Amino acid sequence: MALDGVKKTGLFWFTNDLRIDDNPALFKAANEVDQLICLFCVRPKSTFSDQQAPSKLSPNRQQFLFDSLIDLEKSLAEQGQQLLVEFKSPADAIPELITQYNISHIYRSNSASEYKRKIWDTLNKRYSMIQFNQIDSHTLFDKSQLPFTLDKLPDSFSKFRRMVSDIAVRTPLERPPQLPISSLTTKQDWQTVWKATWKAIWKAEPLHTQLSEDQLFKGGSQAGKATSTKLL
Repeated sequence: MALDGVKKTGLFWFTNDLRIDDNPALFKAANEVDQLICLFCVRPKSTFSDQQAPSKLSPNRQQFLFDSLIDLEKSLAEQGQQLLVEFKSPADAIPELITQYNISHIYRSNSASEYKRKIWDTLNKRYSMIQFNQIDSHTLFDKSQLPFTLDKLPDSFSKFRRMVSDIAVRTPLERPPQLPISSLTTKQDWQTVWKATWKAIWKAEPLHTQLSEDQLFKGGSQAGKATSTKLL
């Protein structure tokens, strides 16, 4: 926090961790900065020139992602925050936000995506004055708990299971008691832009704004919790 009188402005880059509960990277950001921008980037496939960019989403995956972002936006609003959805590559969106808001800290959950890792590494090298933080948020164990280094990972699941059977699974984190205020001064109508973008570029019909009863999988952390409760 601003113990030295200088306010710290953070940027949290959401990827496949669209939740505020049990999100170690977001929890860290909440404890370290005074203001925070919560970002998610969507970029239509037809505008990608990078061959390693994500492939085009199917209609079902589009709907699942749309639902997940709606749920995340609601959770953030409950904490006095808001979600910024940019329809461009993170490689373009993040530098623009760094310049506009004088970002001092950037956070994300560690991702196995080679595409996102390359963007992260490039930004880290380009902006050496910014503190970059990435934390494992998708694993049962912390790397420091493992009885081996990752380059010595067992070559079968049975071997792995025997080696980690006595390690305690980390306790899920609660949502941060309070999130830093948003640096954004205007509220974005990203849902309208989302539907118009897909219709114009992909020649696809706009996504539904309401969940349908026959939808097999519903996106969002709340839907995920409900499904887990049913299965347990």
